[in-house]
This record gives sequence, C-alpha cells and structure tokens, in this order.
Amino acid sequence: MDLDCFTSLSDADPTTVLPWPQQVIREFLLPADSGPFWDAVLGKTVALTLAREPHHCGGLLASGVLFQDAADVLFRELLRTEPP
Repeated sequence: MDLDCFTSLSDADPTTVLPWPQQVIREFLLPADSGPFWDAVLGKTVALTLAREPHHCGGLLASGVLFQDAADVLFRELLRTEPP
C-alpha cells in the first residue's frame, strides 16, 4: 500500500501535497459494511507492505505522520494489533 494514496494535491498550489487527516483515512479504509470485503482480502493476504515514499507524501516529517495515522487505522482498528 503506497501512503501517497492518502494524500491530495493542494488546490492553491498543485505542487504541494496535503496528507489526509486520520479520520479521512479511516473513512476510506473502513467504510460502513466493509467487514465482508476485508474478511475476504485478509483471508488471502500473506504480507502487507506500506511504502512511505516521503517525496510523494509531503516530505520526510509529513510522511512519518501519515505513516503513523495510516498504521494506526490499519493495524489497531482493522487487524487489532500494534503497529510496527
């Protein structure tokens, strides 16, 4: 999973990357009634990778925060385990 999927380009400056807030990431990954989808996907999953790609996520610090927010949703809420 590439973290830049949780970003948008700024309307004011299309060269500026805006990381999504954690609530938006949560709504994207865990929409209502998504349980059956995730059960099917995770039942076949052998590995999960998160590509940080700081250049595409607003820089090193912004990508670190974005990683933490996405990892919290993915690991704590979806997988019910501690993030890496």
